[in-house]
Amino acid sequence: MLCMSKISISWDQFTIPTAASWVVKFVCKVKNYFSDQIGYQWLQSAKYSIKGTYTQLRCLGTKVPWQKYVWNRLTIPKHRFIMWLAMLDRLKTKDRLFKVGISTGDSCPICGAQVEKVEHLFFECELSRQCKLLVFSWLGVQLNRVTVFSLLMGVQKYSRSKYRRFIIITAVASLVYNIWRARNAAIWSLHIPIVQSIVKTIQAEVKGRVMNLLNSKTSSRDLDWFHSL
Repeated sequence: MLCMSKISISWDQFTIPTAASWVVKFVCKVKNYFSDQIGYQWLQSAKYSIKGTYTQLRCLGTKVPWQKYVWNRLTIPKHRFIMWLAMLDRLKTKDRLFKVGISTGDSCPICGAQVEKVEHLFFECELSRQCKLLVFSWLGVQLNRVTVFSLLMGVQKYSRSKYRRFIIITAVASLVYNIWRARNAAIWSLHIPIVQSIVKTIQAEVKGRVMNLLNSKTSSRDLDWFHSL
């Protein structure tokens, strides 16, 4: 039996045989990519780790100030995704669709009074504004902010408890998601849900999600606040 620890292969000089299987060719292709990006030192490292190699390979972009709010672990994943698109201004609002000739108009499908942009939908539109007021009244929070980002920043300053802050951010994500869902219903089903119905859905989603992820380290004071909702 060969002792693999004593075998030394010069991977940087290795030529892939033409008859090699697709698996071998793919492995060598990945090796070549790694070596081109970070050099051959990773092949000789005695403490190789996947995490370390990934850190070297990935592009280090500038961190955005809202990342910790969007990627809150309590938030329902599909809610995170829609809020992420809203923060990037990448939702397919009618103003964007109209500019590329996909939509015949750019007015808000809910109120019809203004051009539908992310800024209008969250929270200048009367329906979204009313939903926001009722949701924050339910949470016992008073914040007069008119954009998603300013609302999240207000939550950060308002709540001293990390647990409560995460729950409020979870509610904001649900609020954004359900307003976007109501907007889609107005377009595709020609039906606009009433404010009370949207708020009830948000309350049920937030309480159901948090109940499933309750932490045993949560203080009794925070638990009492949550159960009182």
